[in-house]
Amino acid sequence: MKIKLLLIIVSVIWFVSVASETVYKTRDAEGNIIFSDVPSEGAEEIIIDEAQTINIPKPKRLDNRRATKLSPEELNYTRFEVTLPEHDSTIRSNEGIVNISLEMTPELDDKHMIVFFMDGKEVSSGKSLQLSLQGIDRGSHTIAALIENENKKILKRSKQTTFHLRKESKLFKNRAKDNVNNGNTVITPPAGSDTPPEIPKIPTL
Repeated sequence: MKIKLLLIIVSVIWFVSVASETVYKTRDAEGNIIFSDVPSEGAEEIIIDEAQTINIPKPKRLDNRRATKLSPEELNYTRFEVTLPEHDSTIRSNEGIVNISLEMTPELDDKHMIVFFMDGKEVSSGKSLQLSLQGIDRGSHTIAALIENENKKILKRSKQTTFHLRKESKLFKNRAKDNVNNGNTVITPPAGSDTPPEIPKIPTL
């Protein structure tokens, strides 16, 4: 009985951990949109429900055979777009985690499938409008998606969205640790900065 109860508890904890994920949206001094998995003052909280989690080791390339012409009655999706991440936004994640959300009208037909692409390569397919990617390299990337029917014919394509992934430098972390002396932290400005470093205060006796 105790073993069964333990299994139930573990299953519930696992379900809750994968059922939703929270990201935080802010803007920098220049008005650029920044997404992060770490909360900050004034950040807008965005909850991503039922997202698939996919690691990106060896993505597949888009099959050219999918570019088949469709009959007019199949072109019934009036809206299909990437809403997260926003175009030209910046995401900060040392783990390389990127959450993707789509919106579409009308709802997905039971016989149709959504295919996600990153940098022109297929990364996932399924019925969900949400996807979470892990292990993404720093730099600029593109996200797009399409809807296909049971015969692999393309019914609708989203516009391509560009985002920029940033990771905190390990060198900056090590430098910050080295600059802690006698309880006083010395902040070393980035290279090329005109701001002089802070001089440590001498403790009074």
